[in-house]
Amino acid sequence: MYFKLAFKNVRKSSRDFFIYFITLALSVYLLYTFNSLDGWRNGLELQEVQLALFEQTAKILQYFSAFTIVIFAFLILYANRYLIRRRKQEFGIYRTLGMGNAHVARVLIYETMIAGVSSLIVGLLTGIVLSPLFGLMTSVIFNADYHFRMIVFPYAVAVTLVCFAVIFLIVMVCNVRMLRRQRDIDLIQGSKKKERLRVQGKFAPAVFFVLSIILLSIVYYVSVKSMEMFVLYLLPLGVAACLGTLFFFRFIAGTILALARANKRFYYKKLHLFVLRQIDDKINSNYRAVSAVCVLLTISICMFSMAVGAASGMTGDLFSQEIGAVPIYIGMYFGIVFIVAGAAILSLQQLSQATDSRRSYQIIDQIGTSRQMERGAVTTQNLIYFGLPLMLACVHSIFGIRIISSLIGQLIGSSMAAWTVTPLVILAIYSVYFALTNFGCKRILLKKARACAAA
Repeated sequence: MYFKLAFKNVRKSSRDFFIYFITLALSVYLLYTFNSLDGWRNGLELQEVQLALFEQTAKILQYFSAFTIVIFAFLILYANRYLIRRRKQEFGIYRTLGMGNAHVARVLIYETMIAGVSSLIVGLLTGIVLSPLFGLMTSVIFNADYHFRMIVFPYAVAVTLVCFAVIFLIVMVCNVRMLRRQRDIDLIQGSKKKERLRVQGKFAPAVFFVLSIILLSIVYYVSVKSMEMFVLYLLPLGVAACLGTLFFFRFIAGTILALARANKRFYYKKLHLFVLRQIDDKINSNYRAVSAVCVLLTISICMFSMAVGAASGMTGDLFSQEIGAVPIYIGMYFGIVFIVAGAAILSLQQLSQATDSRRSYQIIDQIGTSRQMERGAVTTQNLIYFGLPLMLACVHSIFGIRIISSLIGQLIGSSMAAWTVTPLVILAIYSVYFALTNFGCKRILLKKARACAAA
């Protein structure tokens, strides 16, 4: 009975939160791929010197594997938090109907197991099917002969299974603890609670804006003035960049409506007032997360640029391989990991909070707003929410890529490809998440709003 209920819930949730399952499967695929490098030792025709370099690269990447596990654990816990928040009311109804904590917890555990097992299967199968592409890339990096083949790597499978088993065990424990601590009334009303900024002083937005400009200007100036100084003070400059980004979005969160009201002709045109109020509500509630996403996007762009720059400078000789192999793997892998993490956070926020906005869309539907305007409002809202962190990340990355270009250029040659290939790849991944999120939000907001209005 409880398993059937859990299976039905997962199937129903998958329609509204398919981003969650896609992100889980993609995380499995990336972790499997990252740990499969050492398995290609016997899959490529490597000379003795190349084999030594290959083993050294694989050993270095094993140390970074632990870091990737931490990233995926955070991402899965974060995604699960928003999924649970969306369904608090449902759990509260279960309790009011007479189900005890143990029974509701059992349903939640079954749901987590179903989601975890399905994402593991899809992710591992994807990794196995696409393994020839990773083998081809490895053969190009090490300039080795390669024969197209599909290989299953037991070590990579074992590491992936163990890591995700531990992660989902932690998720189950956190879910059960959350459920036991919540009262029935808190669960039923949990999805309606929103966190907003505390009331600010009159000059608070200006203070945050000035602090943001000062901190970011210092970081930008040092990156242009001296690469050596930037590398030497990388940690404090990184902290300054993060704080500057946080203060910037704190400023946006406190002034977005005031700035829009300054142009009344624009503010009261079509659904601009409605859309801006929706954006104001979301930025006010999530400005810290938006700031974190901006930082993740910046790191992603810079690391992928490093990989592309190193790859463009490969010449086929041993020195080039020794210098470029590790940056290529780390840059490409973590560049994709961070862009997926950042885009997934924004997607999950928009989809989980879409239910909270159904009442607002129901109201504008009842007053006669056309379907086309409603669809445009959803798209504009998502464009702004996705676009704000991406635009600031692009500004950050201009200076970051400049540093990386100078460094890579000194080591193995020119990296002009970093300025062309990187934006295309990053924008492609980001656009996929935006398109899926926009589609999901429209289905949640518009279809359900119409249904509510009809009722």
